[in-house]
Amino acid sequence: MPLLWTLEDDLWNIDFSPGWLKYAYVLTGKPVKGIASCFSFLDRAGRLHLLLRTTAGSNIYAYWQGRSWEVLGLPYHSQDGTEPYGLAVDCFGRGHILLRWGRGRVFHLTYQEKECLIRELPFALSSEPLCFTPGNNEGLFLSWQEVGGGMQQILSSLYTPKAGWTAPSLLGREKKDATVYFYPPDGSRLYWLVWEPQDSGYHVYHCSREKKGCPSRKEYLGEVLGLPDRPPLRLTLGSTILLCWTAKGKFTFCLGDFHGTSWSPVQDDYLFFPARLEGVTGWSGFHKNKVAFTKISGLDLHWPLILTVEQILPYCRALLCRG
Repeated sequence: MPLLWTLEDDLWNIDFSPGWLKYAYVLTGKPVKGIASCFSFLDRAGRLHLLLRTTAGSNIYAYWQGRSWEVLGLPYHSQDGTEPYGLAVDCFGRGHILLRWGRGRVFHLTYQEKECLIRELPFALSSEPLCFTPGNNEGLFLSWQEVGGGMQQILSSLYTPKAGWTAPSLLGREKKDATVYFYPPDGSRLYWLVWEPQDSGYHVYHCSREKKGCPSRKEYLGEVLGLPDRPPLRLTLGSTILLCWTAKGKFTFCLGDFHGTSWSPVQDDYLFFPARLEGVTGWSGFHKNKVAFTKISGLDLHWPLILTVEQILPYCRALLCRG
């Protein structure tokens, strides 16, 4: 099983057995200094897109062309009061960038090859979006929060090149100090989780609704002591929903049915403790049913341990049966 390094420090892993040849190519890349913030997105062709803000105040949009990076400077700099708010790539490979400029004003930049079209959003965004991702066909989906009167409203809007952005639609209301984790649309349904502060911890809720029409549904999952280390993952297998995350390095999970109306108690475990897990995503949710452990037993991994929902779900079920 030879390991072959290229001059650029990339790696070929060759695995041969009688009748079979398996190979893997790992592009290691080169570290880039002076980056203050980063948004990333994988397009339909598997090319990586990056929206970067440098410590020197420049905003940069770059995407991988297969052999090299195409790097484009944005028309605004952070010295102008701008701040990157989001990056998404539609089904045609067009990059869409949200850039805040001033209080509440956000510009939508669309890149086709090297051409850039700039429009201002017809509504205000006071903070980074909860979710900015491709929607149906060639459109985009955007959700965000607005705070007022002691409550926060969860809003959404849809974009198409012909019609532009729709008027904001109210998805739900949460307490002002609640923490919300929103997921990309799953067909016609929307899902989000809410951590609502209490005296001794947080109440956790699973919320869902249809994109149009029906009111949101809110299910109580249980009480936990702290916020997740990373955004919680929502995985599905058949008629089962698995919510999982780590909190202070401790693996935590909850199982629900397909309709999200029946849930197991929230339970934690010392799996790989202290651990950290993150989602594995690709174009339009591809690979979303995988979990990447990026820290195991307190060690940050150079390459994550990736488990499928088929592998981790039996472990969670066994813990519930054991009580």
